[in-house]
Amino acid sequence: NRVNRAVSAIQHAAAAIRNDQNPRHSINLKLIEAKAFERLGKYSEAEAMLSEGLSLAKKHGQQDSTQTALSRLGKLSLGRGETGRAKRFFSMAIKEIEALRSSLTSDEYSITFLESRLEPFRDLAELLLTERRFVAAFEMYERGRSRALLDSLGQKTVSGKGPQKLHTELGEVRSELNANYKRLDLAAGDDRERLSVVIKRTEACLLYTSDAADE
Repeated sequence: NRVNRAVSAIQHAAAAIRNDQNPRHSINLKLIEAKAFERLGKYSEAEAMLSEGLSLAKKHGQQDSTQTALSRLGKLSLGRGETGRAKRFFSMAIKEIEALRSSLTSDEYSITFLESRLEPFRDLAELLLTERRFVAAFEMYERGRSRALLDSLGQKTVSGKGPQKLHTELGEVRSELNANYKRLDLAAGDDRERLSVVIKRTEACLLYTSDAADE
């Protein structure tokens, strides 16, 4: 059985990592062990491993591992029908993703950075749909999509080959859009609707400027 062989390999790796001074190795091991338990249908053990990995990740400031553990804890909770708990985990994962994203410098941007971390956005949106909270679900889908768009175009600011003036303009529009996303997270009522319109207009401007910068 491939899963059992994988568990055996993990146990050997655990023995080697016990004396390892790199906390990331211990965190990754916990996440891998959790995946093995999930495949074996041992969900309580998987949750325990994820919780241990989450604690270690928080202790050592490993934000990416933190959001991974939170997202997977959300999925486990969802599988058990614990929707309230799942929503809390997905929401916490999204906060970690956005904090991690905002801490990156322009040189560290990757087109695939946020695209590879969209699952919590989608999972939370789908939960909101099951509750018939259609507006909130749509906003969550848009939130993930917009962040991915912003990071994708951020990469063009770094690597594009167009005139410098256009790349400067692209960076300015991108900064404006990022600021509006942050305001949108805190807005409500009419302010939220107004900001949503402004964001749509700015996204269109960003796409136009990006295409011009690539010519």
